[in-house]
Amino acid sequence: MTETDSLLSTLSAAAYIGMTPGTLRAWRKQGTGPAYVKTGDDDRAAVRYRRSDLDRWLDDRTVRPVR
Repeated sequence: MTETDSLLSTLSAAAYIGMTPGTLRAWRKQGTGPAYVKTGDDDRAAVRYRRSDLDRWLDDRTVRPVR
C-alpha cells in the first residue's frame, strides 16, 4: 500500500480535510462526502478513508475562478 492509499481513521481523515469527525459521520449517514472503506457488515465495523479518495474528493470540489 502506498502512502497515498494509506487508510486513515475518521479522526485523521477529518483533520486531513479540515472538517470534524462528526461532519464525516453525518455525511456517511446522508450518503454524501468522500468514499470510505467499511471493514465489516455490522454497525460496529471500523470505517477508514483512503488518502487518495480524500485527495480526489477535494480535487472534485476545487473551484477555479474564471476571469
